[in-house]
Amino acid sequence: QGSPAADRPRLCRRAHHAMPIALAVLLLCAGGLPSGSTAPTAKMTVWSALDNDIVGSACEYAAAALGGRESPAAQGAYIPNNMYCAGDSSIYGAGGAGCGACYKLEGPASSQVVQIVDHATYVYQFECHMDVYEKISGARNGFVSVAYKQVPC
Repeated sequence: QGSPAADRPRLCRRAHHAMPIALAVLLLCAGGLPSGSTAPTAKMTVWSALDNDIVGSACEYAAAALGGRESPAAQGAYIPNNMYCAGDSSIYGAGGAGCGACYKLEGPASSQVVQIVDHATYVYQFECHMDVYEKISGARNGFVSVAYKQVPC
């Protein structure tokens, strides 16, 4: 059996492996990354430029049977102003658990808050209405990298 001094390196190695987990828990409890830290990045592209593209989307906020874009669920700050996106499986979530969540997307031209209203069908994490895509990217087509963070709606 070793002395406490001889055991210290082994204990330090164990603590070293636990540090990333402890840091993640601390950041989660503190509300996220500290100011100035790098946010995760994703690819964003255009979903559609049509105002009625949301009718029939997976989250059903503007379901035709509920009145389309006039549906009470489609009212608020995001859908009427075309500030919405479809999210990939990591954003949309299992069974649509991410429906209605809001994300701040930071792109080359600006930062905007969008609401998730559908499941993305392409390989990009965010497929957005043309209006918000253009505000964030400064372009009318293609794809751009954006930093993203879930925020309150």
